[in-house]
Amino acid sequence: MHSKRRRLLVADDHKAFLKAVTELLAADFEVIETVSDGNALLKQVARMEPDLIVADLAMPYVNGIDATRLIHKNHAAVKVVILTGHTDPDLIRACFEAGASAYVTKSRLSELPQAIKAALNGDRFLSPTLKSQLDNSQPNLAKPPRQS
Repeated sequence: MHSKRRRLLVADDHKAFLKAVTELLAADFEVIETVSDGNALLKQVARMEPDLIVADLAMPYVNGIDATRLIHKNHAAVKVVILTGHTDPDLIRACFEAGASAYVTKSRLSELPQAIKAALNGDRFLSPTLKSQLDNSQPNLAKPPRQS
């Protein structure tokens, strides 16, 4: 019996990176849309009803933390995986507090399929290297990354 491919929406403001992520995920998932800013992300999640969103933190108009918070509030069944270059423990905490299911750095892109599968199974995912960094840090008030 062949299971239905899970539908993903990918949001990042770097077009070349969007293409690379889409190619990486194409074998296991159906990438139904790519967008390059937070406003487009929020509009398309309501219109397309994906199973999961892969979102950057530093996007124009609406950053990844605020977008995750709104998605979690208005589309609770949609999972969010943050894919970013940021490794600040406070940002990681803020993403999970906003409702993200997983946090992957762009330097560890190979972990993305594993993070997506974990999120779709209702689990949380954080790279072991980030987990140790997070465990060894003290929480501060997180500020979202500057808009690009």
